[in-house]
Amino acid sequence: MKTTITFKRANETDLETLVDQRIAFLKEYQSGATPEKELDLRRAVKEYYAEAIPSRHCIYWLAESEGKSVGGAGMAIRRHAPQYVLINGLTAYVFNVYTCPEFRGQGIAKEIMRRLMEETKRLEIRRVELHATEMGRPLYEKLGFKPPKDIYLEWANG
Repeated sequence: MKTTITFKRANETDLETLVDQRIAFLKEYQSGATPEKELDLRRAVKEYYAEAIPSRHCIYWLAESEGKSVGGAGMAIRRHAPQYVLINGLTAYVFNVYTCPEFRGQGIAKEIMRRLMEETKRLEIRRVELHATEMGRPLYEKLGFKPPKDIYLEWANG
């Protein structure tokens, strides 16, 4: 029997689920977690979503099965100084594309990405960026994501 997956746009009532997904994603792809760091991170992530979801600076889609969250992804909406190719100055950054291990391979991430890309069309966002894990890269490439043309540089203070 195939499990039914439903999708919904997250709202303020989903804060704990969003925090749990962020922590699960980071535990899988980053090292260095300690109980103290996780507690601090939980607080910071909850604070971020509590502001970003209602203000629509973040759009997040969740996948659910039998009332339990099994995946999701967020998209931070950013506004930059307008330029010729981005007259409205809007770009988006996709983050935290995550599916619980036991639900992988069912097209959940693909469907969530499709929904996020529909949001970009609705908002007239012309540029979407993301950082890809090795596991996610084939999906993003199939969706049309390409390496940037410009050299990407980064500076970290600390």
